[in-house]
Amino acid sequence: MKAHRIATTPLLATLWLALQPALLQGACATPVRSVLDMDLEELGDIQITSVSKHSQRLADAAASVFVIRAEDIHRAGARSLPEALRLAPNLQVARITNSQYAISARGFNGFRNNKLLVQIDGRGVYSPSSSVVFWEQQMVLMEDIERIEVISGPGGTLWGLNAVNGIINVITRSAQQTRGTLVHAAAATDASSVEVRHGFGAAQDTASEGAAWRLNAQSVAWNNSRTLGGRTVEDATTQQQIGFRVDGPDGRDQWSVVGQAFKVSAGQPPPGFFVRRSAPSDIQTSGLNLVGQWQRPVGDGGQLQWQFYLDSIERELPNTLTDQTDKLDLQVLHSFTPVAEHRLTWGGEFRLVRNEVRTSGAMVYVPEAATQHWLSAFAQDEWAMTPTLRLTLGSRIETNPYTQAEWLPNVRVAWTPAESQLIWAAASKAARSPSRVDVDLRFPAKPPYLLSGDDGFRTEKARATELGYRGQLSDRLSLAATLFYNHYDQLLTVERGPSGNHFTNKRFGDTYGAEWWAVYQPAPSWRVSAGWSGLKKKLKLEPGVVDLNLVAPNGGNDSDSQWRASLSHDFSEQWSIDGTVRHVSKLPASTVAAYTVADLRLAYAPHAGLEIALAGTNLLAGRHEEYTLTNVVNPSATVSPQVGLSLSLRY
Repeated sequence: MKAHRIATTPLLATLWLALQPALLQGACATPVRSVLDMDLEELGDIQITSVSKHSQRLADAAASVFVIRAEDIHRAGARSLPEALRLAPNLQVARITNSQYAISARGFNGFRNNKLLVQIDGRGVYSPSSSVVFWEQQMVLMEDIERIEVISGPGGTLWGLNAVNGIINVITRSAQQTRGTLVHAAAATDASSVEVRHGFGAAQDTASEGAAWRLNAQSVAWNNSRTLGGRTVEDATTQQQIGFRVDGPDGRDQWSVVGQAFKVSAGQPPPGFFVRRSAPSDIQTSGLNLVGQWQRPVGDGGQLQWQFYLDSIERELPNTLTDQTDKLDLQVLHSFTPVAEHRLTWGGEFRLVRNEVRTSGAMVYVPEAATQHWLSAFAQDEWAMTPTLRLTLGSRIETNPYTQAEWLPNVRVAWTPAESQLIWAAASKAARSPSRVDVDLRFPAKPPYLLSGDDGFRTEKARATELGYRGQLSDRLSLAATLFYNHYDQLLTVERGPSGNHFTNKRFGDTYGAEWWAVYQPAPSWRVSAGWSGLKKKLKLEPGVVDLNLVAPNGGNDSDSQWRASLSHDFSEQWSIDGTVRHVSKLPASTVAAYTVADLRLAYAPHAGLEIALAGTNLLAGRHEEYTLTNVVNPSATVSPQVGLSLSLRY
């Protein structure tokens, strides 16, 4: 399947015209519920799926999981997925340019962060050719997100290879929840955007048998960044996308189909060795994706679920390379209760990927095109040993195109000593499989190589131990905390060989740390939250090894600690305010100093369906860097204080 260039403006116009008949029907929009309408007990009752692959209460999840809800995203005024992820205290989010980010959990942060699994409605967004999540491609209407489940820690048993240090699972709302029309427009000193969505069909609270639909369109333009000295960095970016979602009736069988087409033009190529600095800098990316899900309840609380997705992306770096990736993924999952007190979840996944990298000749992939497949099977048993003690045992076997089958086991124990109190512990194994850049890359095209892949590159492996607590200490205070220790083997290094520099696996070592977050609600109209995470790394090289890796020296570039504190208050039904202060310690492998910034948003809703908001972001610190790489030739982009105004209309 070939990714197609998208004539965005005609498509937006066509979509708008198509919406007109539905607009005339006067469908009523679904309002956004205030997060302050929920007490702490209700927050613990939020249903999540990422920890066990079936619905369970957040309060019962034996993992370090933070849930970013739709209301949190709305009140923060997040304009993109990376900005929304800043709300999670167990993630480190750093901007490289205005379109590219370094995002990680528990270390190894960098542009090429390959140990964090990211999914949007079940579709994996990890690039198989370069081991990167290109964040500018991950376009989602913020108002369509139901929740983002952020797990820090391994999840290889249920999610497979690359779920080493964390999982980000973005889940959008069903079409039944988004009936009516939404128009959102925003203008700030660094960007402007317009979003349109219309949903029609059966509402979630009706007995109608029909399906529900929604259509959406989005256009975002980011301005150029500047250096610390005030010079312009040519990283202006434009993003456009159109999409749809259809959900089946709320009956025995539930199904959904989600589709999207997008186009991105991003200035300032990500830092690296391969970009001709005299060439045009705009990276052109276009893509199509389609996700289908079907599930049916079986037996006593069991479930059968099928999923497929198709994904086609073309990414072009002018005068450097064109990367075309077509992906097909099929998954099946079955959960049931074979005997009393046991819940068994098992399933399998097959993924077929065709990747072709056409280069300018300065670098090559050998071979230029490759067709690869992954195959895996997993099983996990949740055993309620006593009313207060649960044991979870699971394992996954997964094959990949480069190495032998990987075995990814997991054991978790959860103890509930009292109501609303949970103590849990876990031991897991996870792995990061090689990608084409690790094996097939050659730069320059002939030896001696400045950098090349290696056929002998092995999987990077991690063994993790965790101890956690989650509980409601009082009617007004809840707390979650986790201690973790990870041991890593066969981490990526770059060594000099007979043909030049090549990738090897000669680094090993340990990381350990802690993370916690708490919510305090002194009154129904007030909420205060805070979170902190700390990380220590002790990584070593095998004897006699000199690591020439300039992209991620010493296994990434991570701050030792970061914290955030937020306050939300509703003055009345019309007026609300939200403020956040966050601090990140200095990055040891670059010149990025510690910084403390504040975000502030004031919103006014004169009547139902209309909201006007004034927001200031990155206040207090002035112009500052969040991330740089040691090999950057271009000037480093910075983050500076910004002010913006937004208007949301629902009807």
